[in-house]
Amino acid sequence: MKCVECNTTVDSLFTDYGRGTSNIRLAQCKNCKQFADKYIELDFVLISIDVILMKPQVYRHLLFNSLSARNFRNVINFSILIVLFDVFLIWSRLEKRAAAFPSMITENSFISLPIVRQYLYLLLLCLVETATYQISIIALMNVLIGWKHWTSACGSVILSSSTKMLPVFMVIWDYDIPAAAMIVEWVVLFSNMEALSILTGKSRFTKIGLIVLLSSILRSFAVYFFLHHTALTKIQQPDNYEHFTFYKHLVFQCFQKIALTAQTAI
Repeated sequence: MKCVECNTTVDSLFTDYGRGTSNIRLAQCKNCKQFADKYIELDFVLISIDVILMKPQVYRHLLFNSLSARNFRNVINFSILIVLFDVFLIWSRLEKRAAAFPSMITENSFISLPIVRQYLYLLLLCLVETATYQISIIALMNVLIGWKHWTSACGSVILSSSTKMLPVFMVIWDYDIPAAAMIVEWVVLFSNMEALSILTGKSRFTKIGLIVLLSSILRSFAVYFFLHHTALTKIQQPDNYEHFTFYKHLVFQCFQKIALTAQTAI
């Protein structure tokens, strides 16, 4: 357990006086004289807002005072929820594109396939993307900084990726544009950098930034190869996505769009 304000190790976060969870008193940090963890009394909405704002205090609360082997299953469930949101958003974009360009729809188009096949395909795409990114993060952290606690690294990436669900509101209010999706992906990358640097120590921020960028590039390669070899490029809008069918643009596009994911590719 650590103080969320000064990152000092503390003996306890609160004193429980019994009779329900509301009858507690927050512990004071001996170093900075502030509450060791103010987020204990805050609800999920306020914590989520601070996560989006990338406040170091909320990451210390989640990583050091909340994340443990016992509740790691909840983190995995949250990761599954993010993947399902990705599938929903991609599917929504495809439906809108099909409605906007009905002349592009043929019997062989992806959108003409049975719904179950569409869903399973997009689910597999999002799983490949997520697995590639997570495995790359774990492997590079082990090689570059010697970090071997893979559960804490995975938890940091998953919890700091909650911003990925913001495009849901853009779909609802019809602000879902490619530029917005790209901005959200970059925000997620910076959130991952902040969370991992807090987990491992601020002095490693440069190496963490390199790890996140390299992992994102590897994820970009995985998305490109998956789309190319499964012929999903046929559902792309041809004026903007012709380069998907040419290998010679692969490396250039991966570095140009470091934050490429299934969200920004489709």
